[in-house]
Amino acid sequence: MTTSMIAVPAINFFPAQCTATRPSKWLFNPVIDLLFCCGGLVWILVVLHYLVAPQAFQSGPNAVDIIPLLSTIGTILLSDTHNAATLFRLYGSKDMRRKHSWIAYAGGGAALAFMTLLLFSPSILSLSARIYLLVVVYHVLAQLYGLTLMYCRMQGYDLNNSERRILKLSIDSLALYTILCQFAYAENFRHTFFGVTLPFWSGLSKTVLLGSLGIASVFLIAFSCMVVRKWRNSKQMLPLPAAVLLATGLLIASIVHSASGVLSLYIPIFFHGLQYLMVTLSAHLRDAKAVGSAASAGSEQSAWQDGLKYFGTLLSLTFIVFALCPQVICLTARIKFGTAFLAVFLALNFHHILTDSFIWRKKIPADSPACY
Repeated sequence: MTTSMIAVPAINFFPAQCTATRPSKWLFNPVIDLLFCCGGLVWILVVLHYLVAPQAFQSGPNAVDIIPLLSTIGTILLSDTHNAATLFRLYGSKDMRRKHSWIAYAGGGAALAFMTLLLFSPSILSLSARIYLLVVVYHVLAQLYGLTLMYCRMQGYDLNNSERRILKLSIDSLALYTILCQFAYAENFRHTFFGVTLPFWSGLSKTVLLGSLGIASVFLIAFSCMVVRKWRNSKQMLPLPAAVLLATGLLIASIVHSASGVLSLYIPIFFHGLQYLMVTLSAHLRDAKAVGSAASAGSEQSAWQDGLKYFGTLLSLTFIVFALCPQVICLTARIKFGTAFLAVFLALNFHHILTDSFIWRKKIPADSPACY
C-alpha cells in the first residue's frame, strides 16, 4: 500500500467532499474504516472474549448469555438501527421512493401482510425465524462482498469481470458452507430465538459439508492465485481494507460451528450492523445538503452535528418500530410482547434484505470518482 492510500488525516472523522480530481480512498479515514467498516473491531472483541472466557467457544448458542448487557445495548444501538437506516434511506427520499416504488409500496405492503400472518400463526413464526437465521448468513457475506468491491474501486485496485466473478464465487461458497454448518452441527446453533422455539434441522452428512468446504477452498485458492498474479504482473497489492474484510469472512466460516454463540454476539452488531451504519452515514454526509452545510461552517463541527442528528433519527425510528409498534400490537391484539416483537423483527428484516439488494446496487464507470 502506498502512502497516497492514507492521505486522509487520521484526526478527520468525517469524509471530505469527493472531487473528480481527487476522489476519497476511504469512507472516513484508515483507522475508522479498518475498525468499524472492515471487521477490525470484531477481531479485537473475539480475541478478548477468548482470553477472558475461553469456555464460551465450547458453549454453543448460549455463549451470548455471558455478556447479556453488551448484547442488548449493541443490538439497540447498532443492529436494530441499521434496519432503521434502510427505512430512512428508502422512505425518507422522494427520489428513492420513485426509483424503487415497487419495493417501497408493494414490498412494504407485503411486509405488513407477512407480519400479520406471523402474529397469528406460531408455526409459521417459528419456521420463518429459522429461515431468517439461514438467510442472514448470506446477507452478511453479500454485504462483505459489496464493501470489498467498493474498497478495491476506491483504492484503485482494478478487477475485471472474471476476477469479480471469482471473488463472488469465493464468498458465495463460504456462505454455503457456513449455512450448511447449521444442519451438520445443529446442536451448536440457536434452538430458540427471542423466546420462540425453532425447528430443529439436523443430520446433514459430514461428507456433504466437507464437499462444500472443498468447493470453497478451490475458489479461495483461485482468488489467492489471482491476487498473486496481479501483484507479479502489475505490482498491484490487494488493498488493506479489502484484505481485512475477506479475513473476517474467513474467520466467520472457520469458527462458526464451534463458536456460533460468540459470533452471534459480535457479527450482527459489531460487524454487519456497524459497517452498514458507517456506509449509510458516509452516504448521508456526502449528500449535497449535508456536505454543503459542513462546507459552509468551515469546520468539522457541522459534520459532527449532521452525523449525530442522523443517528438520533435512526434511534427514534428504531424505538418506534421495535419497541412502540410491538407494544401497541401486544395491547390491542392481546398477543405476547415477545411474539409481537419477533413478528415485527422478521417482517422488517426480510423487507430490509430485499430492499438492500436493490438500493445499493450501483454501477460506476471506471473513470468516475468513488463517491458514495
